[in-house]
Amino acid sequence: MQNGRNLKIGKNDKKRVRVTYLGSKGKCGWIAYCAYITIVQTWQLRKMVDKYTCCIEFNNRLMNAKWLNGRIENTVRENPTVKVVHICEKGLRKWNVFISRAMSFRARSLASNKIYGSFTD
Repeated sequence: MQNGRNLKIGKNDKKRVRVTYLGSKGKCGWIAYCAYITIVQTWQLRKMVDKYTCCIEFNNRLMNAKWLNGRIENTVRENPTVKVVHICEKGLRKWNVFISRAMSFRARSLASNKIYGSFTD
């Protein structure tokens, strides 16, 4: 998220993870492959092609309301009436990613439900 890259997790199970970059319609060439070593009980980076031929993207598909909820929870706790526009500006300023007003609203409502409890609870 910090680098402004759209990553896709391909093969993902208990022993291996393959991550590719979705930029420039999948023609970028960046790839990382990690495997789990059971003897040492740790993950090892096995293969990495670190060639970026693309620029930073402002729309990141890894950013969703659930992820944003965890990042703005303290802000909502300090100021329960924080405006949606301020959350959008914080996303652009801090992570350099465009956040829509609808996603900001969903994240704010998730954070307030987590802090104060929902109406049905």
